[in-house]
Amino acid sequence: MTQYQGTVEAHNSLKDLIDSDENTKISIEIITDYWAYGYDEEVGRDTYLSNPNEAKNAAISRIHLRPINFTGKEKTEFGYTATESCWDNWKNNKRLPAREAASNNIPTSNDWIVYCVDHQRNICVLAYLPNPTNPHAFCERIDNMNLFIERANQWYGNNKTFPMGIKELPSVFDCKWLNKNIPDEQGEPMIVC
Repeated sequence: MTQYQGTVEAHNSLKDLIDSDENTKISIEIITDYWAYGYDEEVGRDTYLSNPNEAKNAAISRIHLRPINFTGKEKTEFGYTATESCWDNWKNNKRLPAREAASNNIPTSNDWIVYCVDHQRNICVLAYLPNPTNPHAFCERIDNMNLFIERANQWYGNNKTFPMGIKELPSVFDCKWLNKNIPDEQGEPMIVC
């Protein structure tokens, strides 16, 4: 099985929430699998946040998670990519959202995980924004974005690392990040590229 380098950890501000909220705990498990294996049917669009510019420089990104419940109004409210049909089709596609973020077939939602990526492909989960939070509106508020930037910079400082460059972010699932120490069935290091 293909596995990518890099660890996933939750920011210290989320630790208590993970222990007390089952959905937050599950969302961390989903992004952990996605980050390791490159595809998870519960993860849709994955792209960096571009406003303010400091968020982009801090390599702050977000993934859309498959909603737990669909209302049937998603297409009128958000377009085709938010529909259950789009998510169901995605399940059979097995594409990498970070590589194909511009595709109209990558599902979206109002359930986000906001995270930052360092230059070694490690990530820190900065927030879980489930519906009805409305993550789009939440992230349009500069004070919320400044909090994410502060958390990201704190994490980089604590780990003596720095943000992944913006030009590298679309390549987080390229071959260079494959873990070459995972053996195949014959015990040989597995490289799939």
